Amino acid sequence: MLEIVEKRAICFTCGQQCGHIVTVRDDKVVRLQGDRDHPRTAGFICPKGAQANDLHHSPDRLHSPLKRRGARGGGDWEKISWDQALDEIADRLQRLAKEFGAETVAYSFGTIRGSDYSIGTRFMNLFGSPNSVGQDKICLGPTTLGEYLTYGFGPSSPDLKPGVTRSLLLWGTRPSQSARPGWHAMQKVLDAGAKCVVIDPARTDEVGKADIWLRPRPGTDAALGLALLNEVISAGLVDLDFVSRHAVGFEELSERVADYPAERVAKITGCAANDIRGAAQIICAEGPTAFVAGNGLCQSG
Repeated sequence: MLEIVEKRAICFTCGQQCGHIVTVRDDKVVRLQGDRDHPRTAGFICPKGAQANDLHHSPDRLHSPLKRRGARGGGDWEKISWDQALDEIADRLQRLAKEFGAETVAYSFGTIRGSDYSIGTRFMNLFGSPNSVGQDKICLGPTTLGEYLTYGFGPSSPDLKPGVTRSLLLWGTRPSQSARPGWHAMQKVLDAGAKCVVIDPARTDEVGKADIWLRPRPGTDAALGLALLNEVISAGLVDLDFVSRHAVGFEELSERVADYPAERVAKITGCAANDIRGAAQIICAEGPTAFVAGNGLCQSG
């Protein structure tokens, strides 16, 4: 008798990590579909995610290391064992370090996901080279660090619940183009009546959904952030009891942002002072607010 079961899973093809329902028949995946109960993607999956099973079982997948034969660019490769590949790589690295020093070797990585994110950098530390570089310097890294310093963990995903999430703040991000599953969920929140503030120098598709659109001059995002904080604090919209129990440095922050009233920051950023005030009002008065920061912030200034 064939056993058919459905299991919940997360797709790790990209950082969206969409929820999937995986139908399994006799230990073989026979169907992939979006998980409608997923709190963020709500059943939406992209074409690449929908074809994950076909990609996994594709006859074109590599299952062993390949070593080039002949001239570079000739396209001539031969299969070798993992032991041979690792031995040859280790020998080459040792010869380079001995002849030129360990610093001659650089390590470049992409958007690694999972518990092995830092393993390559740790290897380079042990090898003796500081030359590790990845996408995180211009993609999510600064955002993650900011979240860690602010509330102790990151990166986080916005909690999007139609009828519960009452406002969205989209800062330097275009989910309509780069994060379709998340944008699908955001539109449901907006259709349920949530307010929306978009901060972006460019007229994006998201601007059409915005109640307020702030267009800061490139490189002035920090000043705009200080002005928004100033408006929130000076208007008495801060939960002081929560702050006293969970935060440090609030007095120093209050003093710092006092130097950035909306009128001054309007001259720095090019954003109208009334729009800055209006955005701060939406963020605080129309809460809970989902704050969605994109890579535009990581690449500004």
